[in-house]
Amino acid sequence: MTNDRKYKFSWELLGDLSTGRPHLGNTTRVEVYRLLQFAFRDVIEQHVGTEETDKISMKPALLPGKNSVPTCSPPLQI
Repeated sequence: MTNDRKYKFSWELLGDLSTGRPHLGNTTRVEVYRLLQFAFRDVIEQHVGTEETDKISMKPALLPGKNSVPTCSPPLQI
């Protein structure tokens, strides 16, 4: 696979949420994200099977942590 991938993860892909989502604001219900996740998982399973889907499904959950967190993120409150 070459380095000129179209869909390589980057925090910059999120863009300016206030501009890109003026009517939704900076919060969305968890159900919306889960709906998208489960729809993707269903389609992937149809193409590559259950076992490979399980492997693929775990990788995106780990990917953002491997990249530096954007400086605009507020500090964690513990």
